[in-house]
Amino acid sequence: AIVTANNITKIKIAEEKLKHSLKIQTLLADVANGLNSVQDIGRKLDETLWILGRHTNVSRVYIFEDDPGGNTTSNTYEWCNKGIEPQKDSLQNLPNKLIPSWKRLLDGNGKIQCNNIRDLPDDLVAALEPQGVRSLLAFPLYAQEKYIGSVGFDECSTNKQWEADEVELLRAVANIISNAIERVRIQKQLSYSEARLKMAIENTETGLWDWNIPTGEVYYSDTWCRMIGYEKSEIEPSVTTWERLVHPDDMPAINEALEAHMSGKTEIYQTTHRVLTKSGEYKWIIDKGKIIERDKEGKPVRAIGTHTDIDHLKKIESEVDELFFV
Repeated sequence: AIVTANNITKIKIAEEKLKHSLKIQTLLADVANGLNSVQDIGRKLDETLWILGRHTNVSRVYIFEDDPGGNTTSNTYEWCNKGIEPQKDSLQNLPNKLIPSWKRLLDGNGKIQCNNIRDLPDDLVAALEPQGVRSLLAFPLYAQEKYIGSVGFDECSTNKQWEADEVELLRAVANIISNAIERVRIQKQLSYSEARLKMAIENTETGLWDWNIPTGEVYYSDTWCRMIGYEKSEIEPSVTTWERLVHPDDMPAINEALEAHMSGKTEIYQTTHRVLTKSGEYKWIIDKGKIIERDKEGKPVRAIGTHTDIDHLKKIESEVDELFFV
């Protein structure tokens, strides 16, 4: 009977460990899925902290982000347990030079883990004690291989002994959050670059197109539309519009060039072809483009490019041909 009781106890312990492990794996999956898209990233990060706080039942979960120059840091997201005073509003634009040990420990050791904050350097004790923090667990955040801030747990009610699974949980979440913030920053950089490119292109009277390949939607710039005699409101923003306007005799060569670029055989897509204008005449253009985004399977998702009017050059070329070869 004693042996049977011991076996049952071991089975129960194993079952509890398995349930706990599955719970953590589910939590990580929920966090990863929630941050899979950068759309509405603020709300999603708030939800992530709520999930972490509910799971661990700590006093406070938060994210700090440094300014671009790394001179100051701010509490950008915060979740507080019941009865815990929020600190976010008072933790904005803090000079990093006042708490040098924070970044030094995170960047050097890969984490800050302490059961009693009095074991930390004096600058951190001075910063954390007024917040009521007694125990701390934090990990660094990185974007494009650069330290950008941190994510952490505060415990204010007791000197908490951090469990190994809590440490690994926050480490994994820190990596997920880092990836999400990195994607947001890259998208912003791309948007700024595209805005500058669009302005430069519009000023040179070159038409711009931006193709969402899976949906078939295409952004055509005002100059692109004017080049063939249309107002932008008259052009349906789809790839079928372009296909309808291209001279049928030119489509085989165009499709061949597109296929070569989409399959990765060429660095850019480029063709010279005719496009039907609003007046019913065809105009020669140079069409250049490049795939700038592919999905996880390598399939093209987005391409941008330009239309350049070379109709006058074609007319001169035709006149020269007539002069010499007639």
